[in-house]
Amino acid sequence: MSSKDKKIEAFLTWGFVILAVVVAIALGTFSVNDLRESKKAERVVNNLKELRIALEKYYQVSKHYPELTREGAKDNLKLLDYIDENGKKISFAEIYGHNALPKTPGTEVISENNDVFNTKNFDNGTETGGWNYDYTNQTGEIHANLKENTYSQGIKWQEY
Repeated sequence: MSSKDKKIEAFLTWGFVILAVVVAIALGTFSVNDLRESKKAERVVNNLKELRIALEKYYQVSKHYPELTREGAKDNLKLLDYIDENGKKISFAEIYGHNALPKTPGTEVISENNDVFNTKNFDNGTETGGWNYDYTNQTGEIHANLKENTYSQGIKWQEY
């Protein structure tokens, strides 16, 4: 084998090694991104579960759902506290166990936020993050205000 052939062989070997490393890094990056997105979806699902349980507990005590769409309430649920006709304090913040609504995680397209939109048609949300909530009809229904597949999990958030 000539020295020229050895140089070509060494060049091809190193080129293959470099290409393999680049491919491995790219695949690793995709896996890490997929894991991050999966964790975001899991967090939204857990937040929805916790919110829905608190809404039902609140309803059992007060016989109506809290006005989560009230100005400032998303960041200070104590604004919704009131004293009922029997002198008992009703507090969604205490029932829920948090003083603010959770934020839906951000993506490259939307920022994380906990805005609450009053809607009875969950298919017509703004899909900008936060929550869609049917306060007007007092159904207690709440969904993430996200596009379908926002976190690459195939979830139809307006139905979930």
